[in-house]
Amino acid sequence: FPLEGADWGKSAKQKVGSEATRSEPEAWSFLQQKWPTSPSARDDPKAPFGPEGLHAELLRWLSANPPDSLTSYWGTSYDRLMVGLPPLRFQVATPKVHCDHIFHMRRWVKTTPDYQDAGGDLLPSTGQPRWKLSVLQRPKAKGRFITNLEEILEMLRQRFGKEFVVDVVPELKGAPWTAQFRRFAHTNLLVATHGAAMAWLWAQPKGSAAIEFRTKGSPAFIIQCSEVWNRDTHET
Repeated sequence: FPLEGADWGKSAKQKVGSEATRSEPEAWSFLQQKWPTSPSARDDPKAPFGPEGLHAELLRWLSANPPDSLTSYWGTSYDRLMVGLPPLRFQVATPKVHCDHIFHMRRWVKTTPDYQDAGGDLLPSTGQPRWKLSVLQRPKAKGRFITNLEEILEMLRQRFGKEFVVDVVPELKGAPWTAQFRRFAHTNLLVATHGAAMAWLWAQPKGSAAIEFRTKGSPAFIIQCSEVWNRDTHET
């Protein structure tokens, strides 16, 4: 829960040398004892941590106790703390997650009852293409909308119809976390405009790829990925 007012964009523009460290104050990434600051958010069942929220399944895997806001525990003592994986997003903190961490996490998610209830692993039907190509299309009103998607889909089917099953992924908001994971766990090639949904590339099978569309006016701090990703200290 980053500190309010943290300027990730400003931090991402600053290159701090050859070491894989960031320039933002460490306090920006500390847990904030007043989170969430809005009282209504604490009682919202659809909040990410709520019983109907995006993270409900994950939290249920970790504990039988319902989650609560940090304000409820302020000033108390703890017998046990559970700390998850460091964030993948470079603007939140310097990533300390390695490929083997992601591999084990992906394998563990597939063992959960929620994943099996969602359908489990998919096997290609006889005579069907082996690979799956997913194109993420956001609602037009929200921007980063692919205006000529139908043209692109027709081209993909004509040129690669024998190699790929082409799947259009609508807006992900509201879909359960495990269902989202499963969708991308069976995506061999992900195509999307820049956005948080691209973070699901970690769920893709080994040997997969992702293609990111970026507009000419994209913010300067969103640096193009290259062979020095995670080593030049200012990637996002």
